[in-house]
Order: sequence, then structure tokens, then C-alpha cells
Amino acid sequence: MTTCVECEIGTRAQEENTVCRADECEESTKKFTRDDGICQTCTAFRIVNDDRTECVYPTCEDNEIVTEEGECEECPLYEKRIDRGDQFNVASRYQCQACSCDSSFSREYCLPNGDCDTCPDFQVPTEDGKACRRPTCDQLVNKDGSCGLCEDWNYYDEDADECKPRECKARERVTRNGECVECPAFFKVTENKRDCQECNCGPRSICQEDGTCKECPDYFIVSTSGESQGTCVKAPCENGVLQKDGSCEVCKQCEQLNEAKTECVKPTCSKREVLSFEGKCNECEKFSGPALIDGDQCGATCQTCRASGRQYIREDGECETCPDYSRISDDR
Repeated sequence: MTTCVECEIGTRAQEENTVCRADECEESTKKFTRDDGICQTCTAFRIVNDDRTECVYPTCEDNEIVTEEGECEECPLYEKRIDRGDQFNVASRYQCQACSCDSSFSREYCLPNGDCDTCPDFQVPTEDGKACRRPTCDQLVNKDGSCGLCEDWNYYDEDADECKPRECKARERVTRNGECVECPAFFKVTENKRDCQECNCGPRSICQEDGTCKECPDYFIVSTSGESQGTCVKAPCENGVLQKDGSCEVCKQCEQLNEAKTECVKPTCSKREVLSFEGKCNECEKFSGPALIDGDQCGATCQTCRASGRQYIREDGECETCPDYSRISDDR
């Protein structure tokens, strides 16, 4: 008579139900022996639990997904695990997706873990969106990473990374873009250093090549014609006294220059002389004499007196009465 014996847990009847033993099962994370002795292979994406009693989905880190072998695999660099929702099983719920950052407006770039971060001030994302760089600008880099221009009359200092007013040389003006330009000859820089203006000198000053004015020495004036135009020349003054300011003080009527030509003087003439308007003493001819004007020899003429009666004309031109008992000659 045959007796039936229940197999122990983890075994099953084999060889026509003559022995109890478990299936040959290579123990691994994918295979385990069930209570009924059968070797169970876990389906895709599952592994044997710690008690080796069933197949389960593995528990992975935040940025890991489950492979078909049931292993946790980290997402590639710059990719991030996304959750498609609990309507999917673990195998298809979590997937790796390349990070998608707003690099155009918010200046975001991708981190190695797939998250997005904002670039520091004065930087923008690289073309691949995986790092930040300082933009290449002609002048100023703004805080938001955009390119800007310096205000008029300023220039961009690359070393200091800022806009600065340009310090130009004495004869240079600054342009709107902050460059220094030398003024032309005989021009000088205006007070605001932004323009060149032709020198405006006084009547006794000449304009120098550097645009400054230079006053002529005493007794000199600015030439206005000929090869000497624009230079200092000795002031002409033939009939007068040359003043320090270059003016000519012409002598008055009946005056003439002294020998040193430093002043006008009125000559002292003899009684037989008249003083011409040019300041020269001229002696009257014989039998004529000065006809004074208000007692002054200036402008006087030589005249002969009109003798009458017993008068005769002296050599000095005066009339005199003949003495008693004498008579006048025929020519008086």
C-alpha cells in the first residue's frame, strides 16, 4: 500500500511523484525558489525581494530609473527623471528626459543632474545650455548679460569693466564714443572738452599754433596783411609818438617830434621867424616880419607893414616914422 507524504516548503514532488525536491534554480536577483519548489524568474523591471519570497520593483533614488534587469540606473548627465503619473507602473512611470531650461529670457542653464539654474549676473548660458559664459560685447556688459553701450562722452574700460569719462590731453577733445581727437592747428579745446574752437584773441594778441593767444610786446601790433599777417610787427608811426599799445599819437599843429622821438614839442622861434603847422621855424625875408595870430607864431605869415606919410619900412618889416628934418627915400 502506497502512502502519500506532503513535500516540505520549498520543494515539490518530482520523478513521477517519488521524491520531493526543489527545482534547480540559480539564485540571483532575478530568480528565487517559491514555496512550492518551483524556480521563479522575475519579469522585466522586477527583482527578488530581500526575503526572496516574491518579485518586486526596486526602490531607486530620485534621479534613477529601473532597467529591464530590475536594476537602478542613474539618468545620463543633464537629464532628469520625470514622473508620468501613478497610472503607469514603475517601469514606465519614470523616464529620463533631457533638461529643458529657458535660456533665452530667464538665462537658465542645465545642471549635470538635469535641474535648471539661473546664470550669475553678467553671464548668459552657453550655446549647448550646459554652462554659463560672459558674453562678448563691444562695450558694456549689463547685469542681465545683455550688451550695452556707454553713455555719450564715456568709454568702456575693459580692466575695470565699467564706463568711464575719457581723460584726454590738453589739445584733445573727447568724441561722443569716448575717443580722444587732437584739435587742428590754431584751435583749442572748449571748457567742456567736447569741441574745438578757433582762438579768439584781442586786438594786440596773436593766435598761436596750440590755439592759445599771445600778446604782442610793447610798441608792436598784429599785422593784418602780407607775409607777416598774423604776426607781431613794430607799429608804424612816422609823424607822431609811438605808444606802448602800438597806437600812434600824432603831433598837433606847429609841433614836431623831439630828437629821441619820444614826445611832441613846440619849437621856440626867434622874433623874425614864423612857426609852420609842421612845427618848423621859417625866417621872414628882409623888410618883412611875422604877422602873429593872437600873439602866437603858430601859423603866422610874413608881412610888410603899410607905410604912410613920413613912415618907412625897417628891415624887420616894421614901419617907423622918419626923424624931423629928414625925408623918406623913393623906395621908402
